[in-house]
Amino acid sequence: MNQTTNTISVDIDANVPPTANTSQIIQTLLKFVQNIMRNGLKLFADAHRDYSIVSHQSQALYREASQQFEHFQATIKATPRFKKIVGTSLKMIASYRTHEVKARYVSEETAELQLQEIHELNARRLYDLCIELRGGILKLGQFISCRMDLLPTPYIEALSQLQDKVPSIPADVIIARIEEELGQPLESVFKSFDREPLAAASLAQVHKAVLHNGKEVAVKVRVPGIEDIIHIDLTAAKSVSWLLKDMLRQFDVPTIIDELKRSVTEELDYRIEATNMETFRQQHGHRTDIIIPTIEKALCTEKLLVMELIDGVKLTDFCTDATERDDLEALGKVLGTLVDSFCSQIIEHGSFHADPHPGNFLVTNDNRLAILDFGSVRSFDESERKAYSELTTAIIMQDQNKMVELLKAMHFKTANGNPDTLFQFADVFLGLFRESMSADISTLDPKEQMSQLMTLVQQNPVVEIPGNFVMLGRVFSYLGGLLYFYKPQINLFDVISPYVVRAA
Repeated sequence: MNQTTNTISVDIDANVPPTANTSQIIQTLLKFVQNIMRNGLKLFADAHRDYSIVSHQSQALYREASQQFEHFQATIKATPRFKKIVGTSLKMIASYRTHEVKARYVSEETAELQLQEIHELNARRLYDLCIELRGGILKLGQFISCRMDLLPTPYIEALSQLQDKVPSIPADVIIARIEEELGQPLESVFKSFDREPLAAASLAQVHKAVLHNGKEVAVKVRVPGIEDIIHIDLTAAKSVSWLLKDMLRQFDVPTIIDELKRSVTEELDYRIEATNMETFRQQHGHRTDIIIPTIEKALCTEKLLVMELIDGVKLTDFCTDATERDDLEALGKVLGTLVDSFCSQIIEHGSFHADPHPGNFLVTNDNRLAILDFGSVRSFDESERKAYSELTTAIIMQDQNKMVELLKAMHFKTANGNPDTLFQFADVFLGLFRESMSADISTLDPKEQMSQLMTLVQQNPVVEIPGNFVMLGRVFSYLGGLLYFYKPQINLFDVISPYVVRAA
């Protein structure tokens, strides 16, 4: 008898007793079932493992696709803004490229005049773009305006207006965000709230208010939707950075943009600013000539910062008024305090206020200096702090070799790798420093030295700088600009040397 199935063939001999046949069949079937079960379990385990792998890969692919789709959606929504930024940037770059070609066929004098006209045109373009779009591009404009070493004078003159002329957000929008952050109506928290802002900036708006206990406070509110706008703007800036790097060969453009991105990202979280403010209050708490606002911790969130209201005038307004009144003593006192404060921050504490502009410094009616806005703070580790202290000492001691050694150790790198540029840089800088260390800083005129520095940088660009130096350079540029413009009667050596001695 022959019996056939789809999977196994079993022959049964007719001479074998039925019981034997039955037994053999049962044993064979049992082995078959065991084999099926054993292989089936293995097959199931393999299938389960493969399914898990495919499932995880599919989930990862889905997540990636979702993220890409969300990014794509955001890009589509942001296209007009993105196109505006990139388009304006390309127009500016193209104008300089065209000038490079035309300059070969005209006299040097004519080429220089044409270049100045292009600077003025592009400065207006950039200013208009910043005012129209606000957000990250406005922050970039404000950053550039404090760096006189980055761009020609027309840009500095145009962009410096961004510190004051920023369109405000409607009060109802600001109030809605405050109530959302605190989870209660505005009148439950504040006895009164001024709808007109005290200040409108690229990332935030500040309003005056009074708590129910009668204390006057400044309420700083993050502009709604600014987070996405910042991301778009910095992405756009990054997308043209390679062209800017080619055009501005003397500057480490990628490092500058990366530092700006890091700075702006930190500024968006007011919990970080509250912590920075508390740290600075502890470091400067012993000083009577400096005021740092107290904060209302219970009313501070990631998007909301409530702090003591300081009554004062903007630093530059005070300096202009003091100069017109010929009050040189008050001028020297306040600017001396400002320089002294930054010496303490950089050399003594290794942590400094990295967003210097006129709106962040007020002068009270008793000539005390109030420091505001601690969203952008840079800190050195111990080795960096030591390096900057040694560099300051080398500058004061006019030790050129030590300066170059430290600059190289701190990762300053020139385009051709030749340290001669650093030596020349140190030599010119020391000449500038010798003038600034004179007993009367009012005679200081650093134009010639700055011109030499820019020539050196153009001939052999410093293509790599430490990240923190981008923000430190912003501080030096701002302080240097104030001292050069107002020419206070202070002795920088007397201000700086005590900190260097203590650091040593």
